[in-house]
Amino acid sequence: MVFGMFMAAGYSCAFADEPGDVDFYAIRSGKQTAISVTTAWVKSKNVFVAPVRNYHRNKLNLCVVPVDTGVFETLVMDEAGIRDFGEAKTDNILITVKRERQGYHTEGRVWTQLKDADIL
Repeated sequence: MVFGMFMAAGYSCAFADEPGDVDFYAIRSGKQTAISVTTAWVKSKNVFVAPVRNYHRNKLNLCVVPVDTGVFETLVMDEAGIRDFGEAKTDNILITVKRERQGYHTEGRVWTQLKDADIL
């Protein structure tokens, strides 16, 4: 789904050759971006756990949140938020996010949604 969103936005995309922290690469205007996509799971009503694969600079970490059947929202998991709110667990860093009317929050910090970021 996310791969297709980038293609529709004018990026050339290619899947990563090897399994790991990068799912695909998106290229536009000569710039390549490594992209990692994870899926959040429901912790309780309107509270989700957003996993991030081991953070590395120069990688765009996205987390798809299942809002309802067939409805998803995608969060940009940025470096500062991962550092400040992430809890390192085995292969992933876990971040608890709460969905509210104003968006997704962790302890008052607002997470940017992909649709609102200047990426696509």
